[in-house]
Amino acid sequence: HQLKHINDGAYGNGRSWISNELGRGWVQIELPEPTVIDRIAWGRDRTEQFKDRLAYRYRIEVAREPGQWTTVAQSDDRLPYGSPFGATAAL
Repeated sequence: HQLKHINDGAYGNGRSWISNELGRGWVQIELPEPTVIDRIAWGRDRTEQFKDRLAYRYRIEVAREPGQWTTVAQSDDRLPYGSPFGATAAL
């Protein structure tokens, strides 16, 4: 569960990252130039072998300048688990 796996495009339990701080942890990815990011995809354990491999509390922040962070998404923005999802719910 090494940090080098955080954005490598591979998936599976052996290619994942898990924070060594229970309920905490953070990752910073520096891009060489301003970049449009239209989604972040969370991995999960599709074999259902592990029940603790899903980020359920998170905050996504961006910055153009070092230290000037702006929150653009967070777990509070999500629909509650089990909520019906449709075209109007996403707007």
